[in-house]
Amino acid sequence: MVGNQSLEQIWKNPDCFRFTVLHHELPAVSGRRSHWDLLLERPQEGLLTFEVPSPPSDWDNPILVQQLPVHRLLYLDYEGPVPGDRGHVTRVLDGFVCWQERSESRLRATLHFTKVLAYAGHEPTMRSELKITKMTDSSCDVRWELRLKFV
Repeated sequence: MVGNQSLEQIWKNPDCFRFTVLHHELPAVSGRRSHWDLLLERPQEGLLTFEVPSPPSDWDNPILVQQLPVHRLLYLDYEGPVPGDRGHVTRVLDGFVCWQERSESRLRATLHFTKVLAYAGHEPTMRSELKITKMTDSSCDVRWELRLKFV
């Protein structure tokens, strides 16, 4: 059970899809830091993807994230080397994303976890409220602010 609903009930909801969080470890020669990728399924649109600099256990505080290009659905279940010598990904969280709002500047959803890392300090059946808001700074660089409220 997840909250008051079973995973089967959540999956039957037409506004619920899948999500995953991948720990993306990059090779030292890449010039980039390892990070976490939040991948959110959208109907017929692929995976909305955000690069997050800190682990999910820190997402209850607002954090700036970078939107990445849409990823293919295969990454919902994939673990292993990333083609083109772009490192290695490990799935650390997954479950269902139930969309409440999807606009150009704001995303709001409930995440129902089916896999939770032990270091996150939460039970595997937990859920959280996700908010991602578009921010534009003075250099016209578009970033997003992510916040995950555990409920």
